Amino acid sequence: MRITGIAVQPALKSILFATDFSAEAERAGKFATGIAKHFSSRVLVLHVLDPTRALHMPDAGIAVETTARDAEQRLEKALADLKVEKIQAEAALSKTLDTTKVILELAGERASDVIVIGTRGLGTLGRLTLGSVAQQLIHQSESPVLTVGPHVKAPQPELKFQRVVCATDFSENATAAVEFALSFAESYGAHMFLCHVLPKPEGKHPVDTQELNERFKAELLRLIPGMAREWCDPECVVDHGYAVDGILLLANRVKADLIVLGTRRVSHWFAIVQAGIAFEVIRRSNCPVLTLRK
Repeated sequence: MRITGIAVQPALKSILFATDFSAEAERAGKFATGIAKHFSSRVLVLHVLDPTRALHMPDAGIAVETTARDAEQRLEKALADLKVEKIQAEAALSKTLDTTKVILELAGERASDVIVIGTRGLGTLGRLTLGSVAQQLIHQSESPVLTVGPHVKAPQPELKFQRVVCATDFSENATAAVEFALSFAESYGAHMFLCHVLPKPEGKHPVDTQELNERFKAELLRLIPGMAREWCDPECVVDHGYAVDGILLLANRVKADLIVLGTRRVSHWFAIVQAGIAFEVIRRSNCPVLTLRK
């Protein structure tokens, strides 16, 4: 995608779909397929095989070979399904302990425009398994990451983004998220909702929340590039309270098909320990969440 300052032009030509063959990953694959069909994208299907998982089994050497062969067959099935949809696709199988590193390296090598991944969103312990991969990706990836959480249903019969919610805190990362959300909204002819959640007023002095809301709604409108206003008539929503609750309340009210968030880069270990707003939104959302950094 590129922002010209006049119009928003989406160009998602390369998708990296990371799968562990779970039910969550299968649902994420439906979204990868739908996006690829819409943008005529090519898809790289990646499975990262942990070689230590089978070592505790009897006949560990045979178990490792069997696991690898099973993964190869599953990848071949995934490729066949994509080719039925007339999508250019290839597969990659990597044997390593560091799933996140492999995904990030391949995304960089292939100039992936978006990474698609599913997550179980199991809370603290869950984040140390598949959840930790999604958690690290959303804070470290140079490419946007589309995460399909545990409450997201597979698109039926085909993927359509009709309502896009973009939450912003007016930071540089959040502004980039607005631009990306605009590209999706324009491409799919979707209605755009811009959202900002303020903390609840504290203290003894009364606050004119209506005036405050109007001021922030005006700031939200200023995020829309000039020429984009010819086609984009966003609904600007200002709420008060906990950011995650405000974002999800809006998304549920309008039956959003996509939530877009800006995220900040954090270290590998901090990403595991510190869940943050983005991952909690992903864990609780009924629709996919697209995150990106500036």
